[in-house]
Amino acid sequence: MSVVSGLRGRPRRGTRSSLQEWPAARRHACALRPERIVAGYISQNMYLFCASEGLATGVRASIDRPTLAKALKVRPEQKIILAQSIGYPKR
Repeated sequence: MSVVSGLRGRPRRGTRSSLQEWPAARRHACALRPERIVAGYISQNMYLFCASEGLATGVRASIDRPTLAKALKVRPEQKIILAQSIGYPKR
């Protein structure tokens, strides 16, 4: 049984479904990929470090990937998953 609530394009709670029944765009966006999991671990470690050092941090997934990739000279086989800003907290 699906435990997700009725967001657009997803099965409603209590319905039997498989990932293959979801719209292709939603399957692509929701797929668990190893690189996303690793990015989550790294981000969590950075949060913990920042907390221990009194720094502020925030993760953003809504970023201009093409512009950032060009600025960072990202190779074609690399991809940007998220961005994490670190700084001093507002006093």
